[in-house]
Amino acid sequence: PRLVRGVRSSLIALTYLNFPLMIFLIIIADHLIVFLFSETWSASIPYFQILCVAGMVYTLNTVNNNIIKSLGRSDLYFWLLLTKRIIGIVLIIVGLQFEIIGMLIAITINSYISFIIGMIVSSRISGYTLSTQISDILPSYVLSIIVGVTVFTIGHYLYLSSLLYMIVLGLLYLALYLLLSYVFRMKAYVMYYSLFMSFIVNKKM
Repeated sequence: PRLVRGVRSSLIALTYLNFPLMIFLIIIADHLIVFLFSETWSASIPYFQILCVAGMVYTLNTVNNNIIKSLGRSDLYFWLLLTKRIIGIVLIIVGLQFEIIGMLIAITINSYISFIIGMIVSSRISGYTLSTQISDILPSYVLSIIVGVTVFTIGHYLYLSSLLYMIVLGLLYLALYLLLSYVFRMKAYVMYYSLFMSFIVNKKM
């Protein structure tokens, strides 16, 4: 039970930061790539966006893997890793038939399949049930997408330089995300707010 409590806190805290970051990078990808590398690299924008979608579950895969390892189930971890690798290789071989974009989509699909398999296995041995994991992850996922769609829509009406565009959208995204987190009393928001207030109090002392 103590392990599950710790993992739940980590998962909630990670998704609260990782999901909005990846969504935001998808939104500003065209401006970011051109600003950093010039128009020459504009063809890489969709590749970057696809990898951001994969990045949303990258850390979650690590959390579930660590649950299995921490419980001493190295045998289960081996077979889990082997299964993921086999599925990944098959998907990449299929994806390569559609050039780089196909391969990247295959990698992204594999990330989500690996995440689902990891969730199922870790839930069986730790007591951190599948439904609980989903309920811990879903709020940040949904909120990130809602704020992302809103900010993306507003961004269509802004005619600014790339740097200013990213700054304005970044501030807007952050403000909306924190405001809605406060309104809906998100668990992660409460956790971070408590940590922040504790830090402020300790500083004053």
